[in-house]
Formats: sequence, C-alpha cells, structure tokens
Amino acid sequence: MLKELSMKILMVHSNFSIQTINRQPWRYTYELSHSLSKLGHEVVILTDVDRNKMNNHVAVVATQPELLRSRLRHILSSFQDVDAVLYFGNPLSGIYLNDRTLRELKVPLVLYISSFFYSIAELRRLSFRELKAHWIHLIFCLPLLSRVVRLLNAQTISAIVSPSDLLKKRLMTYGVGREKILTFPIAFDAESCISGIIEDLFAIKERLGLSSEDFVVTYLGSPSTSRGTDTLVKAAWELRRSALFKRIKVLILSRIDSPLEKKEESILHCLVNKYKLSNNVNIISGVLSHQRVKEYIWASDIIALPFKLVPSEPPLSVLESMALGRPVITTNTCGLPELVTPDRGLVVEPDNPKDLALAICELAQDSKRKVEMGQKARDFALKLPRWNYLAKLYEHLLENLSYKN
Repeated sequence: MLKELSMKILMVHSNFSIQTINRQPWRYTYELSHSLSKLGHEVVILTDVDRNKMNNHVAVVATQPELLRSRLRHILSSFQDVDAVLYFGNPLSGIYLNDRTLRELKVPLVLYISSFFYSIAELRRLSFRELKAHWIHLIFCLPLLSRVVRLLNAQTISAIVSPSDLLKKRLMTYGVGREKILTFPIAFDAESCISGIIEDLFAIKERLGLSSEDFVVTYLGSPSTSRGTDTLVKAAWELRRSALFKRIKVLILSRIDSPLEKKEESILHCLVNKYKLSNNVNIISGVLSHQRVKEYIWASDIIALPFKLVPSEPPLSVLESMALGRPVITTNTCGLPELVTPDRGLVVEPDNPKDLALAICELAQDSKRKVEMGQKARDFALKLPRWNYLAKLYEHLLENLSYKN
C-alpha cells in the first residue's frame, strides 16, 4: 500500500475561465481541481485565457494559446517540482504529447479525453452549416487519422482517462492500447443540484407563466441545431395532429454567450414562424441563473435533449435533469444510452422529429410511467459518486504512476 503524500499537480486545459466552468469539460476540471486541493494536494491550472479569478484553493496561470501546445515541454519545465500533469485534450493530442523531450520531466502525464469519435455515417445527419461549425469531428473521419490517434500510445502519456466505455472502445478501434485507457465513473453532486427548490410545483409553474394543464417539454443549453434544437421544433409540428397538441408547451432555454449562438437562435425563430408554433414553442433567450434553470426543470414534465452530437461527455443538462427527478428523452449517440437507460428515460434516433414526437406522446399519455422514470432517474443521480471519490481515484492513479517512474 503506497503512503499517501501531498503532490503538486499541474492541470493543463485550454479555454478554462470563469465563463466556461458551467459547461463541460471545464466543469470537470473545476470540480476535480477543488476536490484534489481538499485532499491536501497543491493544484495549478494552466490555461490560455487570462481572465480568471478563482478562490485561494486553486491557482490559475495563463499563457499564449500556441504555446500551450507547441511548446508544452518548455512551459512545464518552468513549473518547479511538479509531481504530475493532468492534460485535458482530445484524440489528436498525441501530436503535442508525443514529444521525447517530455520524458525528461520524469513525471506521470495523464490525458483526459471526453470528446467523442463520430463515423461518417453518424455525421451525415448534420447539415453543411453544422459540419462547418464542428469541422474537428469531420477530421476524425479521415482514413489517415488512425495513424495520428495511435500517437496516444506514446510513452510520454502515462495513462488515458475516458468518461464512458463507448469512447474507450472507439479509441481502441483506432489502435490505442486497451491497457492504456481507464474508464473513470461519472461524478456529480446531485444533492447540491437539488438544494434550493423549496416551492411546490404549482407555485413555480404559476411564477414562470405556465398553466397547471400544460404538458411542459423543456430543452436547456446552447441553441445550436447540432444539439437537436431544430429537431425539437419539428417534433412539436409533428404533434399537431395529436389530441395532446394544445397542451404541449415546448420551452427552449437558449443560452446565448456568443454571436454564433445568436445566429443559431435566429434559425429556431424562423422555424417556429414557418410552422406557426408560437402558441406551443417558447424560446427563452439569455444566460439564466442556475437557480432559474433548476426552476424550469422542476416545472417541466420531461426534458428533451435530442443531440445530434455531444461536444463533451457527460452533458451537465442530462445529469441535472435526472437529479431533479425528470425523465430525459435523448438520442442514441455518444455514451448517452449509458446514462439514460429505459427505466430512466427514452432514447431516440438523432435528427428524427417523428421518433421524438412519438416519445413525447408516449410519456404524455402515461403519467404513471413518466413519474416512475423520473424517480428512478433521481435515484440514479443521487447514487453517482461525488467529486471527492473521483479525486481519490486520480490520487491513487498518480501515486502508482509516480511509483513506477
């Protein structure tokens, strides 16, 4: 049994800032860094955004974006007495990390990968505009890419951590060694998410302008159509012949924090006008407080997250919705079916409005099943390990790797 020692851990994550810590994968870095700090380790986050103000537990150091990759070894050598490095990257990170000079550091370097591999068949469901915005996933499909991904087998990378078994399998199909990849469990503080909801359901619905007769279907997150927001609007149109149509209220909590997302939202407004759905679909634009988002989830009957692709696993919107006891309808992509099993929600095909509409009808017509799903979703979220448990897994991994070095 190794003796537990305090370590100085350097976490390298581009675009980490106050503005991004409520999204994945930066939330992962934020929570993990604080949990490692609470275990007595000294943690420093190296990023390329010079607008960070964290508390005293974790230091954040900024550098230039190009240096974070091309001169990583030079930057790491400037940090004295570092015991381990956690690098948050993607399947192409071997290009930067397959540097023999990194071996001179003689400290374990663990790579965390949460971005998924999509096949050409899976990317066909995206429009040209969506592909343009997610060109990196198209690059992953190139035949020569497997040679690049195999660079992750480099000795400079001590281990690779993945949040889902499916992502691990895809890395292996590209030639990454099984023994190098670890699947760590999803960590989430469900009790913290639940706290703060003290009003009853009817009071919250009334305050949010919703009728007790409404069957509320809510989406939350970026308005980008690559996340299936357009699929949800089209599904509402598919429901027009249903007897439930007048009761269906679709809420799109559109988080706008960039000009590009503003353009994506305008596409949704055009679809709502085209299908004459203004009485059924309400787009709520802006960055809402976390408390207000939780109130909308609490006031909803189901949460619809029909992703065409997921930039980083696991989506916080799925976990938060489950913690608040709401069944989730999502899609058969990434590791989502590992989260949303048949007893906790429904999984449909991406970019399929008819399938999504049928799933909404299914739960709208079976309130007992809807409630049971929500309860099991909440139970699942409450049983997820907390961040201190995940931090101990990393602690154990880094100690063992240091011992081997």
